[in-house]
Amino acid sequence: MKTISIDTAAVQEPIVLDLDFTGIARYAAYLCVSSSGDQWVVDRVLENDGRSTDSRLDAFELAAPQKGKKVMLFATAQMTSPTPSGTVSMTGRVYTATGKQDLGSDTVSFDIKTGGYVTLELRIILVGT
Repeated sequence: MKTISIDTAAVQEPIVLDLDFTGIARYAAYLCVSSSGDQWVVDRVLENDGRSTDSRLDAFELAAPQKGKKVMLFATAQMTSPTPSGTVSMTGRVYTATGKQDLGSDTVSFDIKTGGYVTLELRIILVGT
């Protein structure tokens, strides 16, 4: 899990979560908010049946969190390698909508040795500062 601080005074535009896959993925992505303590609840479904093999862009635009607030970008993907064995991965990159500022990224991966599927989960927490 990666935490990214966002200077709300400097970032005055929407931010983008871009998902990139190495391998074949069927995925879902959510925007979650903190409810109490360490509990998270889904605030918005960004994608509920995404596929890395379709022609759609796997990028989602959203507002930066307000100062003192935090949100979590959560993505889960069932993945397989196009070859009998190989490493599959999912990367989440966060940047400003104009692309002028890269805010951070995180990657999860797994080495599939004998074919089959694996489920990867990616969590990125954004904190407004």
